[in-house]
Amino acid sequence: MHKKGQVTLFVIIAIMLVAAVALVVYFAGIKPQKEAEIDIKPIQAHVQNCVESTAENGLYMIGFQGGYIITPANSLETNFTTISYGYSSGKNQLPAVSKIESELKSYIELFLPSCTTFDEFPDLDISTGEVDAVVNIKEDTIDISVNYPITIKKEATYALKDFDTKIYVRLGRIHTITGEIINNEEENPGSIDLSYLIEVNTQTGIKVDVIPYDNTTLIYSIKDPLSKIENRDYVFMFANSLD
Repeated sequence: MHKKGQVTLFVIIAIMLVAAVALVVYFAGIKPQKEAEIDIKPIQAHVQNCVESTAENGLYMIGFQGGYIITPANSLETNFTTISYGYSSGKNQLPAVSKIESELKSYIELFLPSCTTFDEFPDLDISTGEVDAVVNIKEDTIDISVNYPITIKKEATYALKDFDTKIYVRLGRIHTITGEIINNEEENPGSIDLSYLIEVNTQTGIKVDVIPYDNTTLIYSIKDPLSKIENRDYVFMFANSLD
């Protein structure tokens, strides 16, 4: 009986050990569920592309309209576009760099949301806040910083906010050249300093064309082959009134 009791005890212990090992293996295979992860890189790239394309569109408009998105009331209406006066009524009317920065800032803040529709991400809940852009026009580049709060939800929640871009358009340099042309107009009304225009082209590669619009108005077209947007030379235009 003693030996039988020992055998029975060993069997029970063995069964318990097997059961314990089985439980350990079972629970070890159960992992806590994680929240579904979201790949935010495509969304980030989409917004970044929108920031760049919106800024470039605004820059094109600023170039063709003499530094403005919304041109002044006394601007020159043409079949192609509305061109603001750089010189009129004997005065320099070229907008300051800070004014052009403000014009581009307003354009980005107004039109960026219409680009970032997020239609290609139907399975995500995406909400946006207000756009706040900072534009810094330098001699050879334009630096743009955009604060655009974006919240992305699908079980887990992610947030995006800051988007920066640098556009290689020499708008600061072009603005300086435009100012020199207008200064010459102020000092010598009705004259065109061809020697200066040739010097500009020789030293910078920037070409300045003067187009008579009517008997009292000239249109200046400044084209820079080193400033390209979508492989097109950047153009800045302004009008001069000889009255």
